[in-house]
Amino acid sequence: MMIKQEEIIEFATKNNLAHFEVDGESFLKANMISLEIDGESFWENKIILLKSNDLSEFIKFVKINESKAIMYCYLYYDSCEYQMDKEDEDRPSFSIELDKIIKKEYLKYNKRISKLDFSKPRELYIFCTINGYTYAIQFMDSWMEELHILTWKEKYNELLNSEPISEIRTKIENKRKEEEQETKDRLKREILSDPHFFACTNKELRRQYAIKLREKAEWDRPNHYTTIKEVADFIESIWSEFKFSKNLKN
Repeated sequence: MMIKQEEIIEFATKNNLAHFEVDGESFLKANMISLEIDGESFWENKIILLKSNDLSEFIKFVKINESKAIMYCYLYYDSCEYQMDKEDEDRPSFSIELDKIIKKEYLKYNKRISKLDFSKPRELYIFCTINGYTYAIQFMDSWMEELHILTWKEKYNELLNSEPISEIRTKIENKRKEEEQETKDRLKREILSDPHFFACTNKELRRQYAIKLREKAEWDRPNHYTTIKEVADFIESIWSEFKFSKNLKN
């Protein structure tokens, strides 16, 4: 159960202890140390948590160690991690049809999120420092998890993997592959009907041929061949196929 600020102040005042509220994120950052083991770096919390989170027991511990003050901080859920933003850069666009469905879902989800009280703490630390060490008791209230509320990224992944959206994504991907294959086949036919192609009997000539093809606007489209190397590799694959079929005929 989360302790209210008034209770902390009352306990401290009754026991002649000064009390100070500090910023939660700053408190955690100040008590994290960077360690490196076997070449791997990671962060470790250097706060010493008492087993009992009974406030009266903690006050007793503070007084026994002749500390004259306690500090405390509340930590909260970040609404930005839950509110779905239609302009978020991490959310890719798939198609107009799919984006409309996703938009409808995240508007519904945002409506639910907007009703939550993000001023309700998820964590509380009451602590003191003794001989350079930070001793604390911790209180947790995982109310967001108890309500089964997902972060917007978790919710977005859930949406993408839901059956109706997954089916649409599969259709879009299949259509994209079909269009890409159609483009490849058309370009291949055009190249095989070009006498200049057959004059490119070495790799450098074929690379120059690829550069000239790349300058055509139709080669500079999404999901087609957008770099010289991609065009050159495509030309090489056609040449290899042509040489193979020629050898078979001979």
